Amino acid sequence: MSLFTFQNGLPKAHVEVFLGDKKLGQTNAEGAFEFRLPVGQQTLTLKAEENPLTTIKVNVVEGDDIELIIPITEQAKAGKVLAQSAKSDDVLKIDDATESATDTNKAGAEEEKLATGVVEGNIYSFMTGAVVSDVNVYLTGIQQEIKTNEDGYFKVEVPIGHYSLSVIHPEYSSMTVQGLEVKKDQTLFQELEMTPAAAELEEFIVTAPAIEGGILALMDEKQNTSGVAEVISSEEFSKSGDSSAASALSRVTGLTLVGGKYIYVRGMGDRYSATRLNRAGLPSPEPAKRVIPLDMFPTGMIGSIVVQKTYSPDLPGAFGGGTVLMRTKAIPLGKKRKVSISTGGNSQSTFQSGFDYEGGSLDWLGKDDGTRTIPSQAPDFIANPPKRFDPNRDADEELYDIAQNLPNIYNVKNKSLRPDLGFKINLGDRYEAYGGNSGWGYNFALNYSRKGRYREEEREDVAVPSELFTPEKERKYITKYTRNLGMMGSLIYEKGENHKFDATTILSRSTSDTIIHDTSYSSDNSNNFEQYSMQWEDRQLLSQQFHGTHVFPSANDLEVEWQTTLSQAKRNSPDTRVYTYQQSANHDEQTGELSPYTFQYRGDGNIRMWEELEDFATSTTLDFKYPLYDFYGMAGMVKSGFMLETKSRASDTYKFSWDASGFRSNPDSDEVLQSDNPEDIFAKENLGTDFDQINLKNTTQPSDSYEATQSIKGAYLMSDIEVTDYLRIMAGGRFESSTQEVEVFTSADRKDSETDKLEESYILPALSLTIPYREGEQVRFAFSKTLNRPDLKELSQSTYIDPDTRDYYTGNPDLEIATIKNMDLRWEKYLNKFENISVAIFRKQFDLPIEVIATPNATEGLDTYTYSNVSEATNQGIEFQTRFWLRRIFGRGIPAFYIDTNFTKIDSSIDLSNVENNLSTNTERPLQGQAPWVFNLNLGYENLVKEINANLVLNMKGDSIYAAGTKLSPQDDYGVEDTYLVTPPTLDFVYNQRVYWGAEDKLKLKLKLKNLLDGSYQLRINDDIQREYQKGISASLSLSYTWK
Repeated sequence: MSLFTFQNGLPKAHVEVFLGDKKLGQTNAEGAFEFRLPVGQQTLTLKAEENPLTTIKVNVVEGDDIELIIPITEQAKAGKVLAQSAKSDDVLKIDDATESATDTNKAGAEEEKLATGVVEGNIYSFMTGAVVSDVNVYLTGIQQEIKTNEDGYFKVEVPIGHYSLSVIHPEYSSMTVQGLEVKKDQTLFQELEMTPAAAELEEFIVTAPAIEGGILALMDEKQNTSGVAEVISSEEFSKSGDSSAASALSRVTGLTLVGGKYIYVRGMGDRYSATRLNRAGLPSPEPAKRVIPLDMFPTGMIGSIVVQKTYSPDLPGAFGGGTVLMRTKAIPLGKKRKVSISTGGNSQSTFQSGFDYEGGSLDWLGKDDGTRTIPSQAPDFIANPPKRFDPNRDADEELYDIAQNLPNIYNVKNKSLRPDLGFKINLGDRYEAYGGNSGWGYNFALNYSRKGRYREEEREDVAVPSELFTPEKERKYITKYTRNLGMMGSLIYEKGENHKFDATTILSRSTSDTIIHDTSYSSDNSNNFEQYSMQWEDRQLLSQQFHGTHVFPSANDLEVEWQTTLSQAKRNSPDTRVYTYQQSANHDEQTGELSPYTFQYRGDGNIRMWEELEDFATSTTLDFKYPLYDFYGMAGMVKSGFMLETKSRASDTYKFSWDASGFRSNPDSDEVLQSDNPEDIFAKENLGTDFDQINLKNTTQPSDSYEATQSIKGAYLMSDIEVTDYLRIMAGGRFESSTQEVEVFTSADRKDSETDKLEESYILPALSLTIPYREGEQVRFAFSKTLNRPDLKELSQSTYIDPDTRDYYTGNPDLEIATIKNMDLRWEKYLNKFENISVAIFRKQFDLPIEVIATPNATEGLDTYTYSNVSEATNQGIEFQTRFWLRRIFGRGIPAFYIDTNFTKIDSSIDLSNVENNLSTNTERPLQGQAPWVFNLNLGYENLVKEINANLVLNMKGDSIYAAGTKLSPQDDYGVEDTYLVTPPTLDFVYNQRVYWGAEDKLKLKLKLKNLLDGSYQLRINDDIQREYQKGISASLSLSYTWK
């Protein structure tokens, strides 16, 4: 139910609403209050300043949506109540006292009727431009029934004075125009455009007319939040064609999508971003990343996403750029069934020639069937290697036994890539219990997709000026197959209006199978290579959450919310194979041709590796919210709570290499080592323990395995109070303590280890002011102090390889926790429930920020990376965002097009001048991964009559640092300059149309065209292109069928 109160043509705030003796709440500064009522006849009492205004008996029908508009007279009595119901013609009955008050007001109005004026107007649909008939038109204090005719026209003669005009229609959102003045013998003309409210678009739930996950509902949340936030709904997922949470978030103000799965808030790196699902923390299946890869979450599972850019004490203290708060979809009001299937392709991949190799029988499901499993004796051998001169064990023989059990699968072959394929299933229903006062329901979603992509990548090394290096050119031919499987199931029980329990299970699997043919050529032909690699990687997140919300009317509507979540994240990369051919600089004396490519006999270019990582995490929160209905004349709430989060990690890596240096002494070795099929080289007859055979070597280091734990405890207290109609204050603080411990093994049997530990406690204050100084306009200011903790791996001394870049990283046990001071100022104007405009400025001051620092590798002469606290850094910028209908500019004559656009300009700097042995070429530079600006533009079209919507989406961002430039030594005056990532503009088009509908079913068609500009992605050092590739244009077509 929605209730609106007015007095003297203006909204009336602080009108209290009672159901019997229970206070439900009060109207806000806009004179509005929304609430739920049980089915049946209910009695509402309205009071203002403890004086009763009226008593209303409301007939509530299941699934109904009721709107009440109540004028309040000068004598503090309720005038005629206007009601609108979506399902009932007999929705209310007014008591006798109110009728008498109404009669008195009518008598006063008759006396003033001697001087009158006319109010007339036309009402149109803002989406289609068509006239809207049968609209109830209401003027405060006027009891006459007014409705628009078939031409959308109304006219009424009223006494002179000031009025508010409200219009209500069951298929449109109600709207009110305030401050109208009717003068004697004059006509006041109004032309209004109403926004449809009850349209059933794809992937959101209609509640007639409030929409869970819809744009209008989420706009209310954005306007009413106490801090700076961006909100994106499941309705917008569908319109933009986003298939994952990552792609959907790339269009939010101030957000940058990196690598197709990581979100940087306000251009800051993944270090400063956090993701929570239903307020619970989840572990990441990526060993080198701090955040969850958001491409693991299909949008069909997500009801809405809120990006909170200002800190509030009810969030964990690890807050930098912002926190992504994802919410799973709610239980539908009734039965819901939907099936969709899609197919598509890519201009440079589909039906083109890519690579493939012999895999397992379940590869199509994204699951290895055991083909890539490490031989059973290998982990035991690595953990307990034979000692030298052990008479009972022979290391070479045991390694030979392992080699004999390794599948001889190496041959890479060409294969035509198939079209993409995907399907989705969504099921849900709700069941009433105990006479409709309670109920339970379920929601289930299943998503599967597969695609294959091929691309060619040009690379050129740009080395530090030195005679030690010979510039190399490189071309990579990359084929990548991905399979995604996601499932979500929710079971919810509601006991009356005050108690709700739900259990949600999420299983998300993402698998990639990547084959790379890498050709590398030096300028003098002294270092030519051809390398092949095959890497299978599967990531899985399994999460079980139990959640409850309870309201206790006897305790002044105290609300208690709790959740506990158990999660397991895994990353498994079994049997990565790399093999290399090398061409020497020797020439044939007769022909002058280079010698043929020969299998590289050294082990560093021919490896087999297994990587396993498992995180187990728990997240428990308990929150108390105590409403303040009349706190010295003010309204608001006090909130407090507790949090306990733990995480344990186990990571293991097993590495082997092939050594063919002795095999070269065989007379026939050249013919074998020059075979273009490596399975001939690794034939079992060529393997052995003798010098003249190919030997398997164990290259696993004890430090390749580690274990780690983390525990974070938090408690907070905050208040959010509407001090006056023009000032809202949120203030509070959070206490948080944490313990991080990393154990790195120094012996193969794990009896010896080194443990690094970091323990700290902090008090984190937060303050925000919201000033709604004018109807639909407000200013927000926020200040807070937050933290940035080092990741578990960053505290260890072990060396690990980034699975994406293959760069080497070593942790630093001396790292400290960084602190951040955050300041935000934002102006917002809400033209209506759909249109808005906002401008924000922000600044972040970092103390001891953690940065990646390049260090020399003494054994290889190459760069590796470590982590270090630096003195300070700043990040500041400005954001602009707006959404509006083009009719606002060009008039009602054009179709229902709208613009949704945002722009963020960011200036960042970091000072490395005080870092000892600093190898960075530039001591002052932007934060790594920081885009200096981001621009998004969405041109949309809506036609609710034919159920058509189309979106043309443009995304652009400035160049950002991909890697900081380094020097060979701190004493050098020169070095490689910073490497910048140049991202091309992307243009996508999405078209949705309903092609069939029946009484309770429908068929919809969706067309998606992605990356229409197909620009080049580049890495640049000054004007030199170090890396360049294109992704191609992608297209997909899907059909979805919905029925009940």
